[in-house]
Amino acid sequence: MLKYLNIVTNWTCNSCCTTCFLWKFIEKNPEKLLSLKNYENLFKSKSLKKLASIYFTGGEPTLNKNFVNILKLAKKHLPKTALSYTTNGVSPKLTLKQIDELAKLNIYPHISLSLNGLEKIHDQSRGIKGNFKRLLYLNKELQKRNIKTFFNLTIFPFNIEQIIPSYNLAEKLQTPINLELCRNDKRYNFQGKKYLFTKKAKQKIIASLKKISKNHEMILASYLFVKKYFKEKNFYFDCIALKKTIYIDPYGAVFPCDGFLKSMKVSNIKRKNFDEIIGSRRFKKLKSLIEKKRCQPCKFTCEIKMSMKENRRKKRKKFLIW
Repeated sequence: MLKYLNIVTNWTCNSCCTTCFLWKFIEKNPEKLLSLKNYENLFKSKSLKKLASIYFTGGEPTLNKNFVNILKLAKKHLPKTALSYTTNGVSPKLTLKQIDELAKLNIYPHISLSLNGLEKIHDQSRGIKGNFKRLLYLNKELQKRNIKTFFNLTIFPFNIEQIIPSYNLAEKLQTPINLELCRNDKRYNFQGKKYLFTKKAKQKIIASLKKISKNHEMILASYLFVKKYFKEKNFYFDCIALKKTIYIDPYGAVFPCDGFLKSMKVSNIKRKNFDEIIGSRRFKKLKSLIEKKRCQPCKFTCEIKMSMKENRRKKRKKFLIW
């Protein structure tokens, strides 16, 4: 049964990251984005009634002109489902305006704040001078509004030394922090740069995560994943894609994971009802392919970590029951 729904509301972004090309994307056909009616039909789906969470991402999701109304529809039809989204903090006024509007309907999403390190490294890699200060300002204002926030730091070769300082900053601001590992594919290969870690860099990452993982579930999950991922040349794992997680792009295309590979496209919610998609032969075929690990070894580190975390939780639950 599906547990996590991930929606990319738009690919456009107002940041200028050196590690990503999405900010160069210009939406030439905004009319092709999912309409509010498309979203409403999706959230009405019977197969989503027991959904644990919906995560909205991008690009920068807050730039979608219908963003607030999308969240309102999600809460209306899936009142028990947790809502969360990521933001780069470039436009704190916009985010706070949206949050204040949602609060009028008692909608309080969890917000992930993208962090690359302390001020110098963060602003350089994000390509926006003053972004770091805006991000901290946004975090402070969101917490005043009782919005749960957490920092999300993606580890690259250039910010390994920022892991512990970023953790200390998060502790000081009483804000949880999650750490992800960058992946070496088109998204993180901007201007021909390949983000590969040397043996020394891998050891440094593992040591840093181990040092700060005690009593921190999110960081412990990162540590256990990275340690195993770096150790094995060809990494195979029990993937939860299409079993518990599913992704939808800005135009309605349905995918198993955030790889968004054309060969793994399931269908499109503009052309077919989501419940029909879940019961389709194509869905079952891809789900079987994933279960048999035919698409592995996998380079999409976010999905690997999510699967490992979920499987670890499942094993722990069985142990507690026993």
